[in-house]
Amino acid sequence: GAGADAAVMAASGRAMGGALLGGVKRLVRGCRRVIFVPDGPLCLLPLADLAPGGADGETPRALLESCEVQYVPSATILAALRRGRREPAGPESLLALAGAYTAAGRPLPGTRREVRLLAGSYRGVESRVAAGPVSPLVAADRLAGYQVLHLAAHTEVNDQRPWRSGVLLGPAADSVSDPWLRASTVAAMRLPARLAVLSGCETAGGRVSSGEGIQGLSAAFLSAGVPAVVVTLWPVDDRATVPLMERFYRALSRGATVGAALREAQLAVRGRRATREPFYWAGFTVVGDGEVRVPLVRRRGGASAWVVLLAPAAALALAAWARSRWRRA
Repeated sequence: GAGADAAVMAASGRAMGGALLGGVKRLVRGCRRVIFVPDGPLCLLPLADLAPGGADGETPRALLESCEVQYVPSATILAALRRGRREPAGPESLLALAGAYTAAGRPLPGTRREVRLLAGSYRGVESRVAAGPVSPLVAADRLAGYQVLHLAAHTEVNDQRPWRSGVLLGPAADSVSDPWLRASTVAAMRLPARLAVLSGCETAGGRVSSGEGIQGLSAAFLSAGVPAVVVTLWPVDDRATVPLMERFYRALSRGATVGAALREAQLAVRGRRATREPFYWAGFTVVGDGEVRVPLVRRRGGASAWVVLLAPAAALALAAWARSRWRRA
């Protein structure tokens, strides 16, 4: 049953956490941030869910409970990202894109909720929502005009040709122009953005090369000069992603760093009974410089986040009530 599966997962997390971090568990328990420089298959390991081991007689706890976790391809790259860090001059401009369909035409309602939530909650947000499977979102060169990029769209990872990995920004059946924002295109750009959030499925994926980390979308945005990239290790769930992103951006607007904001959002999702399993929150991670800050400004007098989130449910309830009235009549 589900309880047995959860027990097996918890035991596996404790065993792996002890094997990887047991030798430094005292240091880990006393720190505020763990910077993980993985290699090979460890690049796709959800470190935040692992338990490094507790004190004598203490139940081991997930690493997320005590500190922030961020991934970097190498210490050299992290140093370069920090040298090039630009302090924010004022409120950030944010481009939020919602690809409402997969390449096969399956709708993605959660992506639209994410983008509408951002547009209704913060100033300086330009939002684009695909109206249908043939509606293009934005040209790639437009990405250079914003300090924050939020891409909630269908993603495909190509682990054989990693620089062909991409985010679907246009009609998948377009035979004239490439509808995908390819990793190769991003890597060749120079982007002023301080943060990119790739809120799709497995956006951290790509070719895992020994000594080189993961080649794919996350590496492409780092190469383009974006110091912090939030990506996912596996296919994510709509039920958890929308509230997680709401909490993440709310923490950023209060002045939290990207690493601290993601940790707060993950703890919030983990604290809910319906989404407490690692599947719902442990797949999100920061690649790059987790100390970046993004000064977002909340709207005053606008619709609250919960109004945006609950609007679809309210519409469905109203439609059901209307149908019941008509049937009774």
